[in-house]
Amino acid sequence: MAISSPAEPVFAVSILYGRKARHDLFDDFLARRHIEDIAARAAAGGDVEITEYDAREFDPAALLDELRTPAMFSSVRMLLLNEAQRVLSPPAGERATFEPFIKALLAYCQAPGPGRLILIARALEVNRGAPRTAFGPAARLLSAAAKASALFSCVPPYKSRLPAVLSRRAAAQGVKLNTEAAGTLVSAVGTDQNALQQEMEKLIASAGPTGKIRTADIAALVADRAGGDVFELADAVLERDFPKALKLLNALRLMPATRSGALIIAGLAGSFRRALAAAKLIDGGTAPAVAAEKIGVPQFVRQAFVRRLAGWDPSLLSTLLSRALQCDAEIKTGSLQENVALETFLSDACARGHTKSPLVGRWIYEV
Repeated sequence: MAISSPAEPVFAVSILYGRKARHDLFDDFLARRHIEDIAARAAAGGDVEITEYDAREFDPAALLDELRTPAMFSSVRMLLLNEAQRVLSPPAGERATFEPFIKALLAYCQAPGPGRLILIARALEVNRGAPRTAFGPAARLLSAAAKASALFSCVPPYKSRLPAVLSRRAAAQGVKLNTEAAGTLVSAVGTDQNALQQEMEKLIASAGPTGKIRTADIAALVADRAGGDVFELADAVLERDFPKALKLLNALRLMPATRSGALIIAGLAGSFRRALAAAKLIDGGTAPAVAAEKIGVPQFVRQAFVRRLAGWDPSLLSTLLSRALQCDAEIKTGSLQENVALETFLSDACARGHTKSPLVGRWIYEV
């Protein structure tokens, strides 16, 4: 990992924590941001060498040895210990196993070597916003990390607080997102932080000269997400991944915006036509990136689209489009139940068992 920020003091052992609950509350997006920030502050304008361990199956002595060993090809050696709740809050019967390791970490914090350690504890008891443990040595380590500002919460914000959180993130990027619009975004996307951040990045990139994200922009994004999901289904078909395609189809049919089978097939047919147009351009000597631009592939998905073009043959795509139009005819005429027509189409398309239908000409302009 290359880091350009200047080095700042970083405590020898940082702790990222989630809250133990019926469903453990730990946000991977927040964890990633904390890790990136710690690495940036520790880097001295160079590279960070990261090694990951898993507390469910690791050798404490080996981790400690690596922590004390200078990095050979980077500025900083950083170790991540995942599932660290196992060592910070172990069952009573396992405390003797981890006590020497925790005491060694406490000693390392007093006289740190070249490496830095991040303990990632997905599920700790949290009281008044601070993690707690009944394991004495680990409690002392938590206290030391807290005094050094090396405790980082990965507990996701409550849904009611998310609009304000998103507004602050947008403001940090120089873009204004009012809480009403942010609330619309949460309602549309859900509370998953990774998904929200992806959509935020799209909105910020398209904010324009006003530097504002409006509720109307988010409404347009919701429509694009529905279309984007259909495009993802088309990609699964082109990759011949039937289990993934079937899962995406079932998800689309639960969404009000894409519940209609005819609408799903229309989106698939449009995606196949776009791929066919690009494949024909490439066959004629056009560079893939130029072909993607010419047919209007959005910038934020263009790179992924270009990567897939290598496996798309015009003849195959033409036959696949015909089969999609046949499925549309089956749905509109009622010759097959909608779910049967859609699932049969996916099965045929992923298995490359395409068939052409004389009905295609009748329906080609109705898709």
